[in-house]
Amino acid sequence: MTGSGSRTWPEIFSEQRPGLLRFLLQKLGNRELAEDLTQDVWVRIARGGCTIMPDNPAKYLYRIATNLAIDHLRRTRHGIEVQADDTQTENIVAETVSPEDATIQRDQIERLRAALDTLPPRSREIFILAKFEGLSYHKIGGMLGMTRHMVMNHMMTALTAVEDALEPPSGEPEK
Repeated sequence: MTGSGSRTWPEIFSEQRPGLLRFLLQKLGNRELAEDLTQDVWVRIARGGCTIMPDNPAKYLYRIATNLAIDHLRRTRHGIEVQADDTQTENIVAETVSPEDATIQRDQIERLRAALDTLPPRSREIFILAKFEGLSYHKIGGMLGMTRHMVMNHMMTALTAVEDALEPPSGEPEK
């Protein structure tokens, strides 16, 4: 499917879901895991990971599914498969980090979120694809119909905003 017209992510995901499930089942050999990762594809889309509809949304969904499967296989291969909700994650942070450091880390996460929210949509999308999805600039450019140079320009915009946001406030020593 090339081009998306006025179709929405829920429509596209609903149409692609059976194929994504088959694809993940074939890759992983576990129906329950394939169901979970198929749902995780939707979660990534629903959380706003892609603010601008790519030229080929189905390909984008399969790329997310592939990355999720690879990440899962890496974690299980290294024996670090962990599933935790936000409360559990905060408890782990609280147990392994001093209260002061935990506060600093939470503050940095909030500043990162705020910085990402101020970015132009295309720059934010490229930053997320590169840093959270692990895609190369070349792949991002192909997916979004841009040159690698344009992707790099958007990434520089994003990195500058993130770097500025993560600098300690004046008077606060760097960690």
